[in-house]
Amino acid sequence: MKPVVIVAIAASAMAGVVAWRALRPHGKSAAPHEFVLFDRSASSTAGCDAVIAAVSDDVLEGRLSPDSVLVVLATGDADTSGEPTEIFRGTPVRPGRVMGGRRGAQKQQEAMLSRLTESCRELPPADISPIALGMRDGLEGLRAQGCGPESRCRLRVISDGEETVEPWIVQSLSGKRTAPAARPRMDNGGVEIVFCGTSQTKGASDRARDRRRAHDVGRVERMRKTWRSTVTAPDLMHFEAHCQAGHLLVASEARP
Repeated sequence: MKPVVIVAIAASAMAGVVAWRALRPHGKSAAPHEFVLFDRSASSTAGCDAVIAAVSDDVLEGRLSPDSVLVVLATGDADTSGEPTEIFRGTPVRPGRVMGGRRGAQKQQEAMLSRLTESCRELPPADISPIALGMRDGLEGLRAQGCGPESRCRLRVISDGEETVEPWIVQSLSGKRTAPAARPRMDNGGVEIVFCGTSQTKGASDRARDRRRAHDVGRVERMRKTWRSTVTAPDLMHFEAHCQAGHLLVASEARP
């Protein structure tokens, strides 16, 4: 092959690499990332076991890569003005990336779950449920990691869905009509949102009657419709009545 042809091929390949790097978010990988939002309000009964199970699934099922970021947020309370609190941040552990192979990776996984368990169980129940604020921060955090249409990022929301802070969501959940202008939407383009635990609830508080409002089929459907109306890509939002409790063996072994 002539030198001129070789140079031309090399230049073309280099240009392709430069273009690829230019299109990628600076300093961020195309790895899938995951945020978990834990609703610690008194009405939701899913609890820390659901959080640990969700993180265990992410660690063990292999959906995330060693370059992925895994973050757990807890919904806020009066002391944080409703803003969520980050209680855990880590990366999945793979046997080929640590000393000791599979056994070494398992020890690191157990240590990670133990740290999460301790942080979660230290949280007191909150008397408010600012789910929308937590979702906003979770989506912004995923965007900051470079999540986009092809990144397969996900936001898990462990909650009964009973918002108590955002006025228009509270009204919509109660069956009251709200003006379209009062419904700001969060950008979840390319980010899957999974609610789990919508049936694991004590029910929203009905202060006027001093009791909990019972769920019925109409309220369940209204809840799904309401939350889908809060985002720009409602087809990427899914609901599970109960949070999965799989892969809890490692988590239970890690508990003090």
